[in-house]
Amino acid sequence: MISKTDETLGIIGNTAITHALSSSLRDGSLSHAYILIGPSKIGKATLAIRLAQSVNCVVENQGLACLECSQCTRIAAMNHADVEIITPGEEAETDTSTRIKRLKELERDVALKPYEGKKKVFILRDLDDMRNENFNVLLKVLEEPPADVLFVLTANQYEYIPGTVLSRCQKFDFLPVPSFDIVQALTKQEKITEEKAFSLAILSNGSIGWAIEAARDDSIVEQYLRDRSDFAAMLAYDLQGKIAYGEKIANLFWRDRSLVLGQLSMMINWWRTMMLFLQGNRTDVLPEEEESLRQICGSYTVFGIVAAIKKTRDTMDYLNSINNPNPRIAFEALMISIHS
Repeated sequence: MISKTDETLGIIGNTAITHALSSSLRDGSLSHAYILIGPSKIGKATLAIRLAQSVNCVVENQGLACLECSQCTRIAAMNHADVEIITPGEEAETDTSTRIKRLKELERDVALKPYEGKKKVFILRDLDDMRNENFNVLLKVLEEPPADVLFVLTANQYEYIPGTVLSRCQKFDFLPVPSFDIVQALTKQEKITEEKAFSLAILSNGSIGWAIEAARDDSIVEQYLRDRSDFAAMLAYDLQGKIAYGEKIANLFWRDRSLVLGQLSMMINWWRTMMLFLQGNRTDVLPEEEESLRQICGSYTVFGIVAAIKKTRDTMDYLNSINNPNPRIAFEALMISIHS
């Protein structure tokens, strides 16, 4: 049986990380806990699954997953008794005691021997969405886990993760995937034209997962381009129009938090496109957006765009870091800042 993975572990980009982990898998020197930090849809979740497969694979292949044995296929289907994915923040609307109870159960589960594999693997996703009281329980679990347990934690950013948790894990920072690598992957794996792949690479902002999803579903690109177009048009509105635009997005926050955060990410990407255009870079600008950029950029300076990016990031941080944020006020402040 031939392994479908090599030192990249099947991950596109961030080869320094995958090579380091491949080396640890080969010589049996894996840490008991890892935290993978970086933008969403960049390969963190896929790498977590690859690690779970590799430590449980039954094929002799230098410690790397074969992806074809019963252990690998069951883990890929998330039908394995010893591999669990936990998203601590997904129960944000439930009471705190429910979330803490789950982590306390995890403390019990860690002590149990693997049922069908070599190691129990617990994948905790979106750790930066976790509340402080949950971190206190998680610390106990990470303290001294048995040798047959592996923790893989993921997060978009580590500013909201306590240093005590970070110190108990080996940390890897993921970088945006270069456009060249994305284009290569899309043309080879998804069988799309180089022109389409290049457009998706520009829009993805280094997120290979988003690019792959968009290559398979044209509606994702269409909606994203509409959102960018709406935002670009909003920049010409008066203050009242800008506030109405922000309020419309803010009203969605408690119904679909990830969508709202995605809108803020889209805004940052548009500001970056404007900056490139202002600096004369046309290579990373879509031809269909050039006219819109030409009209808008006359009213902005690079300094103003940098300030807008910072304010948008501050808004994302506020919505992420506060237990009960006020999205309406946050977006109103953002729109006033953009207008001024």
